[in-house]
Amino acid sequence: TAALLWTVVPAQVTQGRTDDLQRRLDRLSDGEIAARPALALAAAACRVAHGDRALAERWIAAAERGIVTLPPDQARPLACAAAAMRASGGHDGVERMRADARAVHALADDDSPWRAVACLLEGVAAHLTGDREQASERLEEGARRAAGVAPAVRALCFAQLALIALEAEDVAMGGAFADRACDTVDRAGLADAPGSALAFAVAAFSLAQRGRVAEARRDAVRARRLLALLDDAAPWFDAETRVSLARAELRLSDAAAARALLAEASRSLRRVPEHTAVHAWIDDAWARADTFAVSAVAGPSTLTTAELRVLRFLPSHLSFREIAARLHVSTNTVKTQAHAVYRKLDASSRSEAVAWARAVGLVDG
Repeated sequence: TAALLWTVVPAQVTQGRTDDLQRRLDRLSDGEIAARPALALAAAACRVAHGDRALAERWIAAAERGIVTLPPDQARPLACAAAAMRASGGHDGVERMRADARAVHALADDDSPWRAVACLLEGVAAHLTGDREQASERLEEGARRAAGVAPAVRALCFAQLALIALEAEDVAMGGAFADRACDTVDRAGLADAPGSALAFAVAAFSLAQRGRVAEARRDAVRARRLLALLDDAAPWFDAETRVSLARAELRLSDAAAARALLAEASRSLRRVPEHTAVHAWIDDAWARADTFAVSAVAGPSTLTTAELRVLRFLPSHLSFREIAARLHVSTNTVKTQAHAVYRKLDASSRSEAVAWARAVGLVDG
């Protein structure tokens, strides 16, 4: 049973079709699955696809314990798959994700779908660390390798390439890649696959930039629906999807929705040890959202954009010094702006200012 199931695992995972695989696994007990590395990895793949990272990690660990007891020729393809699944989470940091992806790329056979997965993950990691050139190279390779065999991977490669182009303010190129990502999803029948959330979110942002409002709203709704199906998605995936949606909402003039998405994206990134490009996207999007929020406080005591930026950090446990480091200003500047916020909100303390700001929607509730 393990041998038969393993023959379809790579294809079903990279094609975004794990529901049938899960139904087959449901006929087996946890003990039976854990006793065979191939079955444990199949179970892990299903959990990765549905964003259940905690259970996926347990199945990966069970598989790895069994893999070390196998002969090298049997162990190699399973070890490759285990490394790819572990790398996809990015829970040990972006640099570790990049190193793991490179290891998978070197270990996988040239025609293996796992090599396309490795290209995607290395491209994502390179992008998150600011290496756009290397990211584009790997993502383009991943899209080529995934053509015809791994549509879910191909769609994500195009979505990442769209993000790189949009980050560089190349609206035309970003739109072309976003369209290719959604076209891949639609042609492969993956519109209901949770992993397609990022493709739709990036498309919504791109379409909003191009003034195609109705289409942007349609894809934003699709992305939100799929994102809700993920229990505990990889932090990088969750954050990228939410930031892309937030940028779309800002273009569509829904600052409240954008602020909520940005708060959720920030929470996802707390699980990533390094400072990544997504942090910069969030800061930029917050700045744009703050310009919308200025009108929420009327009269001569209107908060400035700088004060709003400080205000959004006040619900956290960060000290003024730590807030200053995030905003790249001095501690005294943050103190001055915070006290101005208290005065303008007629608050006597940080907690009182936060409570008032939450009541009017200036900070996430």
